[in-house]
Amino acid sequence: MTAFPYELTAGCSQHWEVSFTEYLPTDGWTLRYLIRVSNDRIIELTATPENDKYTFTLSADALTGIEPAVVKWQCQAIKGDEKYLVASGKVRLYPDLSDPNIDPRSYPEKMLEAINAVLTGKLDNPVVEAEYNGRRLKYMTTSELLRLRTLFLRMLPQNQGIRTIKVEFKHG
Repeated sequence: MTAFPYELTAGCSQHWEVSFTEYLPTDGWTLRYLIRVSNDRIIELTATPENDKYTFTLSADALTGIEPAVVKWQCQAIKGDEKYLVASGKVRLYPDLSDPNIDPRSYPEKMLEAINAVLTGKLDNPVVEAEYNGRRLKYMTTSELLRLRTLFLRMLPQNQGIRTIKVEFKHG
């Protein structure tokens, strides 16, 4: 691979190489990638220089415990006190499906399940407001929940990432 990957999966190693003619290893530059996995977790990868290119390796356990998400990354060129942003983007993270502690569903899938559970309960008990110990609680109406449900249903196709691959075997 010759560029930062579009997708990363926990439990899988990843290798790629990049080259920037303005920031060659032979001129004393180093490259690093920063991947913001969550608000409190950043993965930093430093390149291995090879002639006029840089090689990066992400270990199989570097993304342990991640939830499905689309996160930001940056590539920085560093030489002494100089630091430049040379590339940036977003990457889709996939969890390790063998990890029993991870819920592999996307945020819209989780929200749809919660909304459907509330809607099912509302069929039995259509109360919109309640008061308990002097505190007033207001629940979302069925129409509000249905609007939210429609919103999350629209989000599903862009978060599924399902592709069909056609494979043909020829004899002869």
